[in-house]
Amino acid sequence: MRSSLGIRWRRLVTFGIALPARRAARDVGVLACWTVLLALTVAVAIGAPRLALGVVDATAADAVAQAGASADLLVEARVAATGGAFDVPVIPPEDIVAVAKSVADNLPPTLAAVHRDSTLSVLTGAIPTEPVAGSPATSLRVQVRAGLLTASASRALTVVDGRLPADSAGVIEGVVSRSTADAAGIVVGTRLGLSFAGAVGAQVEIVGIAEAPASSVAASRQIPSSFRAPTSGAGSSVGTTVLVTPTGLTAAVQAGGEPATATMRERVRRPAFTAERVDEVARESRQLELDPSSLLPNSPYTIQARSTFDDVQLAFAARERTVRAQFVVLTVGVLAIALLVLLIIGGVLVRRRAADVALERARGSSLSAVAFRAAGEAVVVGVIGCGMGLGLVAAAASASRAAAAPGLIVDPSWLVAALLIAVLALPLQTVWQAWRAEAGRRTPADRRDRDALRRRARTVHVIVDVAVVLLAVVAVISLQSRGLGGGAGGVDLVAAAAPVLVAAAVTVLVARVYRWPVRAIAAVARRSRGAWGLLGAVRAERSLAVLPLLALTLAVALVAADAVLAATVRAGQEDASWARVGADARLEARGADPIDADVAGRVRDADGVTGASAQFVGDSVDIDLGTASTLATVVAVDRHYPDLVAALPALPGVVSPTDAGAFRSLKPSGDGPLPVVVDRTVAERLVSDDLTITFGDIDVPARVVATVDDGPSGSESGPFLFADLDALAAAAPDVVAADTVVAVGPGSARALRLADAGAVTTRAAWLARWRAQADVAGVQAAIGLGTGMLALFALVGFAGWMAGGSRERTRSAALLRTVGMPSAVRLFLALADELALVIAATIGGVVAAIALVWATTSGLGLGALTGGVVTPAPVVPSATVPVVIAGMVGAVAIGLLVDAVATRRHRSIDVLRAGETI
Repeated sequence: MRSSLGIRWRRLVTFGIALPARRAARDVGVLACWTVLLALTVAVAIGAPRLALGVVDATAADAVAQAGASADLLVEARVAATGGAFDVPVIPPEDIVAVAKSVADNLPPTLAAVHRDSTLSVLTGAIPTEPVAGSPATSLRVQVRAGLLTASASRALTVVDGRLPADSAGVIEGVVSRSTADAAGIVVGTRLGLSFAGAVGAQVEIVGIAEAPASSVAASRQIPSSFRAPTSGAGSSVGTTVLVTPTGLTAAVQAGGEPATATMRERVRRPAFTAERVDEVARESRQLELDPSSLLPNSPYTIQARSTFDDVQLAFAARERTVRAQFVVLTVGVLAIALLVLLIIGGVLVRRRAADVALERARGSSLSAVAFRAAGEAVVVGVIGCGMGLGLVAAAASASRAAAAPGLIVDPSWLVAALLIAVLALPLQTVWQAWRAEAGRRTPADRRDRDALRRRARTVHVIVDVAVVLLAVVAVISLQSRGLGGGAGGVDLVAAAAPVLVAAAVTVLVARVYRWPVRAIAAVARRSRGAWGLLGAVRAERSLAVLPLLALTLAVALVAADAVLAATVRAGQEDASWARVGADARLEARGADPIDADVAGRVRDADGVTGASAQFVGDSVDIDLGTASTLATVVAVDRHYPDLVAALPALPGVVSPTDAGAFRSLKPSGDGPLPVVVDRTVAERLVSDDLTITFGDIDVPARVVATVDDGPSGSESGPFLFADLDALAAAAPDVVAADTVVAVGPGSARALRLADAGAVTTRAAWLARWRAQADVAGVQAAIGLGTGMLALFALVGFAGWMAGGSRERTRSAALLRTVGMPSAVRLFLALADELALVIAATIGGVVAAIALVWATTSGLGLGALTGGVVTPAPVVPSATVPVVIAGMVGAVAIGLLVDAVATRRHRSIDVLRAGETI
């Protein structure tokens, strides 16, 4: 028994450990290459989901920042003295500050984690006032809104005249802003009687005039925004906010007859948001809207929570799906190339050991024993490669200080799939090689049996080829019909694998068609003088290998498609900038103040301005069509608008330059109806050419004189109605006035800024802002990084395939030299082998890239990356052909260099002396 156990132990050590160790020492170069490739594959499998999560989290912060105040939680309450005649629950003014603090202290966990600060605003409704005898008279009638002057607001105000209010018997003391005092003629000592139901219930005495700090200062958020400037009232009245003490607020509420409204705004920290926190904040906000009692535990007071964060979540979810889908497509492509290269290098290793495995099988080793030894070696190098990949990702995460992911591995599914395929590939390739070697020796002697085997093999090949093509067709159909959404994690993996499957289908076709032109060339070469043509044709026909062809074809297809998509996105962003701005530059009036009539003229006369037009844009204006009505955006333009339109590019979302003639018919003639131009949406609803434009209680008769396809749908919401600015302003002078100036030309931005009449938006600024968004910048950076990884893996796989064939080329070259061919035959053999593969892969890759761009552009969600109104049309970079040619030449040069290095130790004399043993 001991002897038997000892024999088994020695066999295990010899064949299970020592033999694989000797082989590994002999093939250390190939194993090192395979291990490094596995490390890079692991790094991609781990790093791609981490990078995607980082981009998604940054996109979440972007989405919240762009939402601005819409992302904040609003808590409202009614404020008045308890025991009054109000039929709603109220909170006493002296307790509202404590209530606001309790709300901020009892926020749910995620809202508390992203909470920035709180603001409190307590305002009554507008209360009419009456002049008080003996008080300095105001220049305008004043409507007052009483606001609570909190301690923090008192510290923020700068008193320029008088003092801050205090409690006073018989009168409500208050403070107003300097701009309000100047507008209404209010001075310190002015008294205003608060009127309700025709009776004066209390008097407000202005004891101070103050200035609020700039809105950029943190302390300014404690002051109601309505305090800063007066508001326009009816007729010759002006609205103002007067800040008073809690006691004064109680008196103002009683005099006004309605409780005041307290608004507690819980502001959020935009950079603190991640994708997970967006969902959690949306959920907590919905719960608070249903039941806000958790914000005031053990309190008798009643509050109401209000949030629009669901809209923020929806906007972010659309951007998140685009980012994740793009990253999945890139990850699938890169990992497919990486695994193919691992299979190529593994095949080189298996072929180097074919003789050893055949010797083992001859001495009685079973296929399971062969697989066990190969699997043990694969596990060891797999663990080493996995550790190296983890180290690479950890180092990269440490260098970038990435803290978005809670751990190193975000999504283990990619890592597990890559490791299983890579580690199982070596033993499976080894067993397959051994089985094929034995199957070749067991070829039936009967010719009919041999023919049956060949037919069976061809049938299997046809079935596999058809299955690959059908799977690619299904993936493309899924991508075009449903896009990339709908699968696990919000991404359809079948649709995401469409680029890889299309490249595989093209490879199948190339492998089928490849031999036809090669055989035609070989037929001609056989009739030529010399052996070079025949030798090259034979080598080209025999050198085509499926895995290298698939890897190179896939790499060329994905690199070319990525280049086209990147160029398409950038061109689409340029087009979108025209649509979103409406011209090269756009000037919009500040607030309700119109733009002076001479501003557009000055801009038009400036250097570098091709055209400029003053406009009025009225949203959701009621248009009476006779038998029905519709809402439309009214765009009133000046007489220079046709010249501006003629200078615009013909792009979606921009007024077509071919419609410039239609706008020349807007000039009124006589006292008839106002001439207008409508888009097709309005035109389809017309019963006659006559319609009426309604601004409140002003009706403007109009007649349609022309129809255009579309208006500025990129910058405004349609449908559209165009009219002459001067004529419409004359018909509705209190409503219509120029509020926008658009200009075209390289000097338009500078000219509009020099006009200093409002906010200027330029195409360059829009592009910079859009491209700086986390999702857009992240996806474009990932496309560039993925393209580099694809090229790297493809070149390594090609170099490994060339190195793996060096021994056979050396043997063939040595034999050919014995029959008188020159020493350059070895270089010729290498060139014949690789040139055929490179040309076939390039042609197949270009065809696959064309198919990819045609089939997948509509389903990749490129519109979300461009910001335009339509999905952009594919754009082929001008440098595509030179880059493809340079890539072919570079690949051939690298292949020749690798072959030269790999064959340095193989000498012809060794072949002649040792024959097949080298």
